[in-house]
Amino acid sequence: MNEALLVQNIGGYIAGSPTMRSFPGSPTSAKGAVPIPPFVSYWILYTLYDESSSLPRMPPVMVTVMQYPNQEWAHFRAARFNPAITDPKYVTTEIRFGNRVVVDRSVLGSLHLVWSSGTFVVTMQYESPEREGELLRRYLEKYPSSL
Repeated sequence: MNEALLVQNIGGYIAGSPTMRSFPGSPTSAKGAVPIPPFVSYWILYTLYDESSSLPRMPPVMVTVMQYPNQEWAHFRAARFNPAITDPKYVTTEIRFGNRVVVDRSVLGSLHLVWSSGTFVVTMQYESPEREGELLRRYLEKYPSSL
């Protein structure tokens, strides 16, 4: 688990306890639905604390790393991480630290970043997007985008 996630304090964020879960996948049952392959999901919360009070300063950032059976599934999942949102004013592909990343701004005040890297899909959910820099940079170094 510690190999999939960066279990360390980064850019002022304090790393929480990592979690892992295996998903068995499921065959398609609805007409036109895509089957879901088995995958493993790792996630961790990073929290900024107020130095004077030791209280969280803003909502944590959730980072999830999912490992799929092959690169094709990872790319498919990253490109369609939220199929309900297709409006280009909310979902765009942008360059961050030299990497292509899908950016979802469909929820007011939050920012979701998604990309594939080989057989992995990385998602970052920020409730305070102005602080995305160092944490995002470090994950893109570990998991360069293959979008």
